[in-house]
Amino acid sequence: MSFILILEDDITFSLMLSTWLRKKNVQVNCVATVIDAKQKIETERYDLILSDLRLPDGDGIDLLRWLRMQNLSIPFIMMTSYAEIQTAVQSRKVGASEYIAKPLNPEELLRKINEFVQKKRTRFLVAGSHRGEVCRHSANVSACTIGCANGYVGLDYGFEWYG
Repeated sequence: MSFILILEDDITFSLMLSTWLRKKNVQVNCVATVIDAKQKIETERYDLILSDLRLPDGDGIDLLRWLRMQNLSIPFIMMTSYAEIQTAVQSRKVGASEYIAKPLNPEELLRKINEFVQKKRTRFLVAGSHRGEVCRHSANVSACTIGCANGYVGLDYGFEWYG
């Protein structure tokens, strides 16, 4: 089962979307502000974040930047009623996995959620060290190299340690 955070200030839309996703066996938390989203992210482990672009206390890009500053690699789908090329490009540059326009096609959204969650899950690798840290990386598992100076599994590409 996937666990996603929906950041949406339109309560009706959020309720409709979360109800539909729960029927599709997706566990959902909903928040309406960037501040509330940060608090949830600090206490829960989400497989994906689905965020509106424009919010009462900022925008989805603010949250995406905060995630990167926290070194959190959570798949992030930006959604908006104001689809503009400039914001789409900016969202992708900051690290959004996808940028989609409202109204959403629910089946297409579910397909993308499942796709990004599956990619995230295949990026987890348990390190071969004596401490058993978990390494989440963005490269293909076959690109790993074993035997770094500190005894951890090293990767040819970027990685983050979660202990």
